[in-house]
Amino acid sequence: MDELLEIEIKCYCDDHDRVKSLLAAAGAQFVETRTERDLYFNHPSRNFAETDEALRLREVNSKCRITYKGPKLSKTTKARIEHETDTGDYNTMKSILLSLGFVESGIIEKERYMYSYQEWRYQSITLTAWEHSWRLKKQAGWRTTLKRNCLI
Repeated sequence: MDELLEIEIKCYCDDHDRVKSLLAAAGAQFVETRTERDLYFNHPSRNFAETDEALRLREVNSKCRITYKGPKLSKTTKARIEHETDTGDYNTMKSILLSLGFVESGIIEKERYMYSYQEWRYQSITLTAWEHSWRLKKQAGWRTTLKRNCLI
């Protein structure tokens, strides 16, 4: 089975225009703007907040992907093993997960500004605007976990 090691470093930014200017000055190339809707699920028999795992259904421009994120491997970055695949229809996949006993634990909607930099093949620079919405169900510490991880 192929595994992808995802490594993220997140920091708070209150001036996206300034960062966009700095990225352009450094030679980063703007790729696209996209709106994402992430729906997180909790496992029916174990608490992902306690096991440091995540199961996410993501919709981007009518395309849908499901992602399992294993526990973090580092305290300084968000490095973790990740398994992700296309799923087809968002609502059908959501219904399948709910039918299997998974429980919705949170939804995040965001706008992302994607950049590439020099010859990085798999790396990208992403500015994310969180102002669209922040809705979470009150379940098993997810609000605290997601707030900490998303730096809001």
